[in-house]
Amino acid sequence: MQLIGLFLIAIGPGILLAIYVWRRDILRPEPWIALHLTFWCGVVIGVVLVSFWSLAGPGLRAFPILGGPVTQAFLLAGLLEEGAKYAALRFLIVRLRDFDELSDGPVYGAVLAAGFATLENLFFVLPGGLDLGFARAALSIPLHVGCGALSGAWVARAHFGLSGSSKAMVYGLLAASLFHGVFNLAVSLDFPRFVPLAFMVLVALAFLVLGLVHSARRADQVRGAAREARPGKIFIFEMGLALSFIGIGAGLQFYQWNRTGTEWILPMLLTVAGLLALAASTRKWSGFDRMR
Repeated sequence: MQLIGLFLIAIGPGILLAIYVWRRDILRPEPWIALHLTFWCGVVIGVVLVSFWSLAGPGLRAFPILGGPVTQAFLLAGLLEEGAKYAALRFLIVRLRDFDELSDGPVYGAVLAAGFATLENLFFVLPGGLDLGFARAALSIPLHVGCGALSGAWVARAHFGLSGSSKAMVYGLLAASLFHGVFNLAVSLDFPRFVPLAFMVLVALAFLVLGLVHSARRADQVRGAAREARPGKIFIFEMGLALSFIGIGAGLQFYQWNRTGTEWILPMLLTVAGLLALAASTRKWSGFDRMR
């Protein structure tokens, strides 16, 4: 009975989030069969990466440059996982006949990531227990789905000619890898104490994805308005938003620990840098989809 419960808590969150994304696509809902194939494509990516980690993980961690928590969070987890999902979106999912709108990008990206997260969750929750399952349902699964939606938004921009393919590759990968890396670093250092920082990352990611979805829907309704968009300003906005929330989250964490002195410099610098980037990106900016 306990094994059944672990199995359900492992696969349930990803499937439910995929269904939620599908139900929220109310303007022109995507066919269930296309999303079903996308979900299973994410599962296959998960199988490949989990197999890769099982075989090559111990050897990679033996290298000093790859064994540290920062490198593992940003390169081996963030960049590798987001890169695999991004490649599947860019070279496979966009070939689906129903991938015909900008707003389809976040939908297919989120569903693909939900499939990946569901498979990955099995390998964590079954040996880890219910507590880990509930923690990952609240934090890790939404992180994967949000990063997938973010990557999907940039893939759609490249596919429909609103951003150069190379620029979209750089911006989409960097943005998703940054959010994923900071989140992984926070939960790997000291999980209970860094939950506020991980939560701030999720809030920033959710805010950004909702903005990009709104932008894509408006651009679909008035095709051509978004052709004037500057992808660079969107990327600056993403980085500014991420740095601001990370700085604020780190500051709250330090306040909880009663830190004093020079240790506050880093959170303050991150927050200031993020706010400056936000100010630069929103100059003469009327909404997400009209940037001049």
